[in-house]
Amino acid sequence: MHLIQQQAFDALMAEARLALSQQQWPQAMLALQRAHVLGQLWVWPHLQTHFLMLILEWRRRRFSAVWGQVVRMLLGVIGSLIGKVPTGNTGDSDINMFQTMPIEPELQQIMAAKTAETAATSKRQP
Repeated sequence: MHLIQQQAFDALMAEARLALSQQQWPQAMLALQRAHVLGQLWVWPHLQTHFLMLILEWRRRRFSAVWGQVVRMLLGVIGSLIGKVPTGNTGDSDINMFQTMPIEPELQQIMAAKTAETAATSKRQP
């Protein structure tokens, strides 16, 4: 994950943790869904988002969604390891775990920043 994407991922995870601590369930889930989109290609970030989603669902007493997160944690690790994840999927248990989804324009820009970063670096080098 490139630096800009990592910073955005970390900020969303911090936002989710704060919302969890304040029992702001919808805000926590939104931050986690966005973090999931940014981190799903990497094992550790992918696992982190699903683990916090599991905690959120446990606190909301949505036990079928807790089970959904357990399954997503197991399959998500495998998917990240082999580079096969449903692009744009938010990771929420209410969404089919194999469904590809459109990526929000803001998140697309963050993910594409590596291309701009690489282009700027190569222009500076002789």
